Amino acid sequence: TVSVAIKSYAGRTAMVFGALEARGESSVDLTKARTLIYVLVAAGWTPASDKANTVTLRRGNDQRVIGLKSLLLGNSNSNPEINPGDLVILNPASPITVSGGVNRPLSFTIGVEDRITIYDALMRSGGLSMVSNPNHVRIVNPDGASSAINLLEVIKGSHLSDSPYIYAGQTLVIPELKNHVYYAFGMTAKSGAFESRAQLTI
Repeated sequence: TVSVAIKSYAGRTAMVFGALEARGESSVDLTKARTLIYVLVAAGWTPASDKANTVTLRRGNDQRVIGLKSLLLGNSNSNPEINPGDLVILNPASPITVSGGVNRPLSFTIGVEDRITIYDALMRSGGLSMVSNPNHVRIVNPDGASSAINLLEVIKGSHLSDSPYIYAGQTLVIPELKNHVYYAFGMTAKSGAFESRAQLTI
């Protein structure tokens, strides 16, 4: 897990623990600055890290979750002062998983972002395989609930930036067919997906 624990030391410093890139712990001087982003950066966290996307700040019996994206965008409400004795936890980013009929099934995290387009997720996984069935793709939530999409419509869309989003923690499941599937778009008599039991050579 990726965590940062802050403890007071003579009321002036904070000890920061956790999987923060190369260092496992760091003493942060709170007399120089006490904002959350200062403490995180001083402890070794970098905005380019893909290990976390939220921070949990615990102060006594109070607790709040802060999005790192909001923090980096300069939202003052997302950058509170840290007091000695506070506990700050960098929550591990939930992965996005692409499984089934793709060339490179994988899971990946996207850092401070919480979503990417389905088209981008498909490109990261090497594109559709020859046995994929893009007509009945499911997006599965962490609680098991799912929704169906027609991935062919996404692929054929003229504006790929309008592709639906997949969020951190979700799984994109692309079913597979026993037959090979070929896709034809552009200057063809008929566009779409076609099945064949034999592998074609073009």
